[in-house]
Amino acid sequence: AAGFGRIFPVPLPEEQHGIADLVYSMVATAGFSAPGGTFADAAGASNEHTITMDTSAVGPLNGTLTIVSNAPDEPLRIVTLVGEVASSTCFGDLDGDEQVGLPDLAIILANYGTTSAATYFDGDLDEDSDVDISDLASLLAIYGTPCP
Repeated sequence: AAGFGRIFPVPLPEEQHGIADLVYSMVATAGFSAPGGTFADAAGASNEHTITMDTSAVGPLNGTLTIVSNAPDEPLRIVTLVGEVASSTCFGDLDGDEQVGLPDLAIILANYGTTSAATYFDGDLDEDSDVDISDLASLLAIYGTPCP
């Protein structure tokens, strides 16, 4: 499985843009990784860090990134991390078994009629947040197809 996702910048506490140096560290919950150690940014400076997600299992993953700093107005910032790993090789393979078959159809049927907040792994193949006839039709059109 391969990871797909979007990258969003996370601003650090406002002191980074102030008159004092910002000293901070980061810790991510299980399933995510943040650079270890303590970092220091000069007043008015910025820095970029890469937060990674474990992509070994197909499906959604939620966690948090905790940033602890010397900023007097916000010494602790908790950032919600959300990711989803899709099967990298096969559209419609909802269970990650490298084929479009009965388990995938069962997932769509189990979630059929969901009208909001559905994910790809719930069977929302057209990514419009529901599981409906268009998702079922998309799966049936490729049913039985082996993944490349």
